[in-house]
Amino acid sequence: RTETNQPKNPTENLQVIEEPRYKFESFRIESTQNLYQRRLDEKFMDTEGLTLNEIYNNIKDSLKKDTQEAIGIQEVKRSNKIWWNEEISDSIDMKKKKYITWLHLNRDKFLHENKAAKNEVRSLIKTEKNNSLDQHCQQIETLIG
Repeated sequence: RTETNQPKNPTENLQVIEEPRYKFESFRIESTQNLYQRRLDEKFMDTEGLTLNEIYNNIKDSLKKDTQEAIGIQEVKRSNKIWWNEEISDSIDMKKKKYITWLHLNRDKFLHENKAAKNEVRSLIKTEKNNSLDQHCQQIETLIG
């Protein structure tokens, strides 16, 4: 594609796909392996009369559902830092999108945008940390008198 055919801001169309994190260490237990295998065997037995897309969707859905039931989902740890806020989260998401855009299109323009976004996130985090520290210092000074 030429430069003129590309959208002005390719990051607008990107969507971050979040998949659950499974507790794969549970597969070390033999009974869990057997349970998982039995569930999959039951689901994949009868594929007669199904289209290729239906078979694919059946396999995909079965893998997700049976994995979740057999080994469970690992909770994603969220940041509980005092200085963390929605603005930082949004800024990090935008930085990720710009990084992905740069990886896919590999142009200098997007490399510079990626670096600028990275610097913006660092600056924002530094500012929020300093603000949080200042607030806590003021609270301590108020308590001390």
